[in-house]
Amino acid sequence: MICSFLYTEGLAGLGVLVPLAFLGSTIGDHVGFYAGRLAGPSLHRSTLGQRYADRIERGEAFIRRWGWGAIIIGRFIPALRSIIPAMSGVARFPRLRYTLFDFLACGLWAGGLALILAGIDTATR
Repeated sequence: MICSFLYTEGLAGLGVLVPLAFLGSTIGDHVGFYAGRLAGPSLHRSTLGQRYADRIERGEAFIRRWGWGAIIIGRFIPALRSIIPAMSGVARFPRLRYTLFDFLACGLWAGGLALILAGIDTATR
């Protein structure tokens, strides 16, 4: 939404917005991933973790089952976008593999953003 505004108002071009979208999404995902890795063990022992143990276990099982697919598809589903990185960390998904698949997912997502913004530009002319 912010990118659409900046682009349609001529405040920033695709050459600026797309790399910033990629960078922002990657940083945000990695903060979530490492927060999950850090908090994962204590989350299981906490009162909150015990209360929602079944949901946490289902999330970890989802990551273990779908792995890289969950990381890539999760980037495109708003309800999962913020949960998948943290659950990947909690599930102890390998760091290097997470980074590679997250870069791919964020690159595809930023590319999709570029296509949407270009479509908005075409429609408004």
